[in-house]
Amino acid sequence: MAMISGIATTGSKLRLNSYLTNHNIEGFAIKNSRERYLIPSSDNIFGGVKIEYVFIDSGSNSSLFPLPTTSNKTFDIDVLLNNFPYKIYQWSIGTAHSVGFLPDTTLSIKPKVSNDPSLRTIKCCLHSDIKPLQFELPYIRFALDKEAIMVLVETKDIPFVDPDKDILEDALNFFNQFEKHFPLITRTSKHEYCLLGQHFLSNLCTIQINSVMIFVDKNKSHQRLFPRENMNMNDIADYLYAQRPLFTRTETFMLYKDDEHGERDLLNISGGIIDIDWEFGNILGDSLECS
Repeated sequence: MAMISGIATTGSKLRLNSYLTNHNIEGFAIKNSRERYLIPSSDNIFGGVKIEYVFIDSGSNSSLFPLPTTSNKTFDIDVLLNNFPYKIYQWSIGTAHSVGFLPDTTLSIKPKVSNDPSLRTIKCCLHSDIKPLQFELPYIRFALDKEAIMVLVETKDIPFVDPDKDILEDALNFFNQFEKHFPLITRTSKHEYCLLGQHFLSNLCTIQINSVMIFVDKNKSHQRLFPRENMNMNDIADYLYAQRPLFTRTETFMLYKDDEHGERDLLNISGGIIDIDWEFGNILGDSLECS
């Protein structure tokens, strides 16, 4: 048994750690059934917040995180308050537009201006149980559902500025109107995975081969330390892909179909299939204009 960044690891993970280290590989992700690359570990930390499921979204210039939740699956604002106190971090509200017709209301948290370089970014780490891939982000952004918006509206711990308060109140009114007009299709599922975009990928050299995305330090790539001499890239990718069954906690997400990106999402309502992106979007717009 060995210790990797304070975490005890044995057997297959230790062998994988040795393989990544010996081949100058910082980390890797595996493609799932919806062409999304998944980090094969549930031990991912962002500024002290642990996130089990992390996808790589190379088509986004930013990232989107799930909110921390209690054992009862309710928004645990205390986790954010403890890890990102308002005296040190700036909290702001915004809107993110995905391919769906419903925009996401978001909470962005970033360090306030500081003379201390260690406080200017948010420290993060992927697959810390295998080979810790440490990096820094200028901010992190969380997707807000109705329950989280209500909690933020009522909290006294964060003095949101008036524009942020207006966005929260408008979003809450929208959810209430949406539930009023479409009670049968109200979305109650929570955002439960992280989408890491370009402000993570820009720190690394990334190589996509077969069904694997390999992360390499840019300096090591420039120094021709990867791939090692006489190493076949396909063999490296095949070896890493073969490790997939070892990570049972992320195995379900190999088949996971999220509703944020990818092919069109369809709803089956009263036996009829509705294409959300087009037909249902038009229905929603017409209905709200008439209300």
